[in-house]
Amino acid sequence: MLLRDQYKLFQNQLETIKDDQEKHRKFMDQWVHQMKTPLSVIELTVQNLDEPESSSIREDTERIKNGLNTVLYMARLRTIEQDFHIKPVNLAKLVHEVNGDNKRFYIRNKV
Repeated sequence: MLLRDQYKLFQNQLETIKDDQEKHRKFMDQWVHQMKTPLSVIELTVQNLDEPESSSIREDTERIKNGLNTVLYMARLRTIEQDFHIKPVNLAKLVHEVNGDNKRFYIRNKV
């Protein structure tokens, strides 16, 4: 009887923890998406600026975007088995794409 009651208490606590984690994940997911909207507005606004003035803003918005994606990834880490698919990639193509995405950063920092 005592063991059964303890087990039931444990199950209730475990369920509470799972619910709290799910609420936290949903909150983080919503927050990240709310932050992406003003970030997109900034990116659109910067398109109308000349290159010297806009390059540092573009770099900062890219850093923020990468940070938000990292937060989103970490918040979803518990459910990664539902989102994660292993597949072969063309490494040379991937490196070329990453270099293209970061070309402004490379130029600015003389890489």
